Amino acid sequence: MSEERPSSSGVNPLTGTFVESWRGRLTSYERARIISARALQLAMGAAPLIDISSAGLEGASSLRIAEEEFNNNLLPISIRRRFPNGKVELVSIMSLNKKD
Repeated sequence: MSEERPSSSGVNPLTGTFVESWRGRLTSYERARIISARALQLAMGAAPLIDISSAGLEGASSLRIAEEEFNNNLLPISIRRRFPNGKVELVSIMSLNKKD
């Protein structure tokens, strides 16, 4: 026999208000994924998007350079967010205000 579990809060998490509240932010998972993907690109020989000498990053690791590029909003990367109801949203990180 199947049992239906009641919602703990009784609120649909995919309401317009909930989705709008995350539209202008990145989750910690998304932030980590973006920085690690860019660090891998740099480690494989990609050119940095930031002037390393003027930023004081001579000899810095690819992870540190990727973090600095992310913080300066220089990465042309988009995120595909998939919601449980099947909706897909494409978000450019250059258009977000990162206050995290």
